[in-house]
Amino acid sequence: MRWPSWIAQVATCLLLAGCRLLSGPADDLPEPDLSLDPARVRIGPLLWSCGGWSLGRRPPGQERTVDVYFPNYVETDQPLGDFAGPKAANRYLIRRFGGTILWSFNVPVVRARVPIDSIPLLSQSALVFGVPELSRYDVLVGVEYRRSAPFGVADSLAFVRLGAVVIDGVAGDLIPFIAVPNRSVPAIRRLTGVATVHVVSSSCLF
Repeated sequence: MRWPSWIAQVATCLLLAGCRLLSGPADDLPEPDLSLDPARVRIGPLLWSCGGWSLGRRPPGQERTVDVYFPNYVETDQPLGDFAGPKAANRYLIRRFGGTILWSFNVPVVRARVPIDSIPLLSQSALVFGVPELSRYDVLVGVEYRRSAPFGVADSLAFVRLGAVVIDGVAGDLIPFIAVPNRSVPAIRRLTGVATVHVVSSSCLF
């Protein structure tokens, strides 16, 4: 699957929301922002890619609240109910590196509090993104269709109605990439013609 270079540039933070990464205590999570306004979608920067800190330096502090994406996720192998979120092995990996899971998404992604020095090791098996706003639970996914017709305007409008932002997808593309509120992921899966919803799979393709 092709994953475009714009994902690395999430370091600018989606929709120019700014790149203030959360570094304080996360014991008390704020109430989730459930807005489906696409202007509210927030995705933080990728923190580690291809052997180095993606932002050019180690983030300050000892711990960081991050969103961790787990690859090797094939929805077509079993019923969708078996693939509603991260697996036990994914959760174990977070704990193995000293992290605490704060939230599980509807795709194999968790929000966790992890030691910053564990991010390079964790990134050997996952992608680790910063979190610019704790109240937002938005994810980067690719949407693959089972039909032969390419992605079109009607598909884009369907995404927008569910609060998603089309990041990389124009008429003629077969797999659009979107940033979408977590609560809209099940509805994305149910859209006509959608075969699978993929999380980001390889940072070295950025």
